[in-house]
Amino acid sequence: MLDDIPAAMRSRMAELEALDRAQRAGAAPPARWLRTVDREAGRLITVLAGCAPRAGTFVELGTGSGYSTLWLLLALRERAPRPRLVTIERDADKASLARVTFERCAVTELVEQRVGDAASELRTLGPLAFAFMDHGPSNYEACRDGLVTALVPGGLLAVDNVDSHRRLAARFMRRLAADPRVETCVLHVGKGILLARRRR
Repeated sequence: MLDDIPAAMRSRMAELEALDRAQRAGAAPPARWLRTVDREAGRLITVLAGCAPRAGTFVELGTGSGYSTLWLLLALRERAPRPRLVTIERDADKASLARVTFERCAVTELVEQRVGDAASELRTLGPLAFAFMDHGPSNYEACRDGLVTALVPGGLLAVDNVDSHRRLAARFMRRLAADPRVETCVLHVGKGILLARRRR
């Protein structure tokens, strides 16, 4: 999965990483930062998605620039039939940037892109094999129960920013850890990724 990243994807990933660094260095106000996942976290997402059950939809909450979506696609391209991948973003400007990413990488037809509220969109997706949450820690709690309920047995939920935004994510993390339907752990990669697995 990670040994043969297509050239167009490698190029676009590098561009988005450079743009993210420039924004954080002062080229844009914090409210407009892309806030892409770290490269090592992206690689972890690919591996985790590759371990998810074969039945069910893959969903990403927080498309951003489409950077992390590319890491998800690396896992899905080896599956036949290819699973459905839905990515949801509430910011129209970021969604437009993601469309450029998908066009540049020739993967537009492989991604179902939605613009709207994640909690509302979740109700329309059906059973989930894998979910990646990266739409802001203050928004996680609103989607927690819906995601856990939708996960198929053995389904995986990966949640970014739980180390970097521990205070904002604290309530969500406590409630998820206390949910008897899942088992959880925190992986200290990138900005911290919480992993939950739906019990069978």
